[in-house]
Amino acid sequence: PGFEYVDRISKKIEKVWLRTLTAGQKAGTFRSDVDVNLTYRFIRDNVWCCVRWYRPSGRYRPEAVAAQYLKLLHGGLLAE
Repeated sequence: PGFEYVDRISKKIEKVWLRTLTAGQKAGTFRSDVDVNLTYRFIRDNVWCCVRWYRPSGRYRPEAVAAQYLKLLHGGLLAE
């Protein structure tokens, strides 16, 4: 009780992401062969998981994390 606003805000944020992803697909900026709902969850969960392990004073600099994540996102994991 008292935290109902979290669910309401989460739903609003999700709608913004889904509108943005759908608009990007329609504009040809984003791939049209991926499900926007799963894409949103993929992005959300990867961002949220970082808060559990990332430490600013730790081993990884923010730029290194971003570069590695983008490399995986754009290029995948499989060797060419």
